Amino acid sequence: MFFKKKRKGDEPKKLFVKVDDVYIATSNLKANCNDGKGFYEKKVTLFYLAVKVSYGYKELFTGRDLCLDEDEEFLDIPFIQKVEPLRDYLGDYEQEEISYTALFDIIATINAMVKLGSLENTKKGRKKA
Repeated sequence: MFFKKKRKGDEPKKLFVKVDDVYIATSNLKANCNDGKGFYEKKVTLFYLAVKVSYGYKELFTGRDLCLDEDEEFLDIPFIQKVEPLRDYLGDYEQEEISYTALFDIIATINAMVKLGSLENTKKGRKKA
């Protein structure tokens, strides 16, 4: 759905990454929202796929630096509150590598589940809905 169709004769690119090199970063963002009656601040929780670099973490897909900070003073700037290994979210997945397509699906599902209020059901060892 989000990925372009395979063209006839094109070889698909198989992009994989080591599972143990990927982390889930939790960000609490103060967003400036407008409901038509005026602007207000709203706290939004977003999850990113991250990889560790020598000075911190980078977002996996874009390569953008992720700022670690426990202070939520800034509007519209995501500061990472915690970072957990991807394996904590994969359950019984035992392979060493995972495709970028699967990672996109995982992070989209996690962000959707946050919106629905059922994130805890995705963590390893917990009962799945």
